[in-house]
Amino acid sequence: MNPPSSVQFEIDHAIKHPAWDELVARSPGVHHEQTTVWAARKRRHGWQAYRILVREHGRLIGGAQVLHRRALKLTSIGFISRGPIAESAESIALVTQQVIEGLKITAHGYLVLLPSYIWTDIVPVLIANGFHAKPDMLMPDHLVTATTVIDLRQDLETILAKMNESTRSCIRRGIKRGIEIVQGTAADIDTMHQRMCQLCARREIVPEPASAKEFHDIWECLAPRGMAKLFVSRYQSETISAGLSFVYGENMLAAKTGWSGEHPELFPNHMKLWEMIKWAKASGLKQLDLHHLVPAHAKAVLRGEELVDDGYSGVTKFKLGFGGDIIVIPDSYYRSFNRAGQAALKLGGAKLLARGRIQRLVNRLSRNVPRWHWIG
Repeated sequence: MNPPSSVQFEIDHAIKHPAWDELVARSPGVHHEQTTVWAARKRRHGWQAYRILVREHGRLIGGAQVLHRRALKLTSIGFISRGPIAESAESIALVTQQVIEGLKITAHGYLVLLPSYIWTDIVPVLIANGFHAKPDMLMPDHLVTATTVIDLRQDLETILAKMNESTRSCIRRGIKRGIEIVQGTAADIDTMHQRMCQLCARREIVPEPASAKEFHDIWECLAPRGMAKLFVSRYQSETISAGLSFVYGENMLAAKTGWSGEHPELFPNHMKLWEMIKWAKASGLKQLDLHHLVPAHAKAVLRGEELVDDGYSGVTKFKLGFGGDIIVIPDSYYRSFNRAGQAALKLGGAKLLARGRIQRLVNRLSRNVPRWHWIG
């Protein structure tokens, strides 16, 4: 694809870039991961950031923020989360091609790209430029590729009507039984983390982040800018459950949740999510993302199939009970911008991957980068 002479890209290393953040805020289907504020947060985990800015006639029309860090003192690994972005569907393919041209200059040995929710048009561009669908065996694993979102442009009565009867009943009973939902502060962060750890213990999964300090760091970076909100369910002064959300532009992402397991008869999680919906709508947001469905569950529901109880189906049913729209997001993609690495992928990538050689190499490169440091 040969871009018109009016389209150019530049590589920007500035710590702050208000024009870029404004573009992110108004671009469809994006969240906080592409903001300079999030890049500042990631520097605490050893990442650096730059942006590939794409301009047409000098006007910023799209681009991508790239997180990167050194690996084994030999090369660098890169991560584009929910990008590239563009202000319109007409320009996303052109923007993506220009971002790739910029990546050829920065030349990361291993780069992972997780597309934005709605830009499926970029997949052919990625494949034509040597990207491969990333298997889960390569870091970072278990990226979110399916979710459900609630359209907040509807009135509250319509949102309620789209919920299933069981969910509406739980909300009504929670209201009657006097559970209180409030917005939390920094003083509630430790309790939020405790409740998340309790929930993870019941599910027999590892909590992410493992340390409450990570939550405090997130809060310190994002809350003063209105980008982090904490919703707390209380009963008789006891914090039963809590949820941390990220807010940017017109979107709200329900990122983390925790629950002690106490007082299920009060439906604290139903009530908490209902209050989040009401707050987000009153704040003028257009979308609430419930963040992560098991991809196999999402695809099964879209095919009209019943969910098989696999230990996580209850979470899926809870989220779908709120009547949101299921979105299956494009897979993450990877490639090497190192000549030798990309040549190896072209000549025998599938065979090398099957034999575990690429997996061992990539995981060796990223062995000091825990999964949470990629995504959190």
